[in-house]
Amino acid sequence: MSKVKTEDFKFFDPEELQKPFTGAETLVDHWWLPDAAGRVACYRGSAPQCNKDKRVADIIINSFDWAEGIIQIPVAYVGRNNGFYDHRHYQEA
Repeated sequence: MSKVKTEDFKFFDPEELQKPFTGAETLVDHWWLPDAAGRVACYRGSAPQCNKDKRVADIIINSFDWAEGIIQIPVAYVGRNNGFYDHRHYQEA
């Protein structure tokens, strides 16, 4: 499997994703792949790199050279902004 380029990702601090906001999609007990700074990613800003099933994370972690482990976030709030996940968009509106 080929590696996906780091520049294809937008990274978020997990703490930021745990702040609820109007219009958010709520992801409960998903497994995420953090980078060396502990941030989690959305691919091209439109697909959170998480899964409800940890076995998926166990398999795909080797596809990302930036991934530094697997963490579970109890509740994450993400939103869509013109096809991009960005929770801050709704807070600014």
